[in-house]
Amino acid sequence: MSDRPLTVAAIETRGVVVPMARPLATGAGAVTTVPLMLVDLRTGEGVTGRSYIFAFYAALLGALTELTRASARAFRARRLCRSRSKPGCGRRSACPACRAWR
Repeated sequence: MSDRPLTVAAIETRGVVVPMARPLATGAGAVTTVPLMLVDLRTGEGVTGRSYIFAFYAALLGALTELTRASARAFRARRLCRSRSKPGCGRRSACPACRAWR
């Protein structure tokens, strides 16, 4: 693996409601579906990272999507450090070794 920083090209989101294989019993009732927002972070170097955000209610997916898209505009074209071997890497700030965002 190269230690060269990656550049954020795009952040894509989509909301989905996933049925649970086994309902979760809670004091408020049974939870039969899970609202998730799927997030893909694409880099200019061809690497794609994937994650998800759990929403307690499906009605929150629209707000989460808008919040993530607004945040994505701040990260577009930003370099990301992917090295954990350099001194100072591994924290959530600019990497002191390569000046890329961590």
